[in-house]
Amino acid sequence: MQDEGLSPDAVTLRCVLKACGSIGAADKGYGQVRKHAIVFDLFNKMLEEGIIPNSVTFLVVLNSCGSLGFAKEGQMYFDMMIKNYGIVPNRDHCTCMVNLFGQSGHFDRALAVIKRMLSSNHLTMWYVLMNACQKWGNVFIGGACSIIERG
Repeated sequence: MQDEGLSPDAVTLRCVLKACGSIGAADKGYGQVRKHAIVFDLFNKMLEEGIIPNSVTFLVVLNSCGSLGFAKEGQMYFDMMIKNYGIVPNRDHCTCMVNLFGQSGHFDRALAVIKRMLSSNHLTMWYVLMNACQKWGNVFIGGACSIIERG
């Protein structure tokens, strides 16, 4: 479209985000190319138009919140996903929340997410938390993550 000199309008962008969310490709979209403002704008426009977000749509929004360090907003979207849309968080959603809290320096909240997981497969979450600990210089939790990661 852009090769032809045309710019997508809001309707086109909403359709693209909805289609990507439906096929599981949204995590390779705007959030991956650091266009987080578009992610939030499209999400809000979807809601305004009565389009119901799905699990992948929330994954994109949570990833953007994590990339920007928006812990409060990320928690709001996570709660909205559960309470308003009845979406049960999966491992990917919880990993996003661990990243979100870890990158924001809220290690207690990141650990709480991991502890609440029903599955015992938390390796990715521990790795994400270990990376956040490296950013913040938290050697205590980072060291514990390293031990857990090595099993």
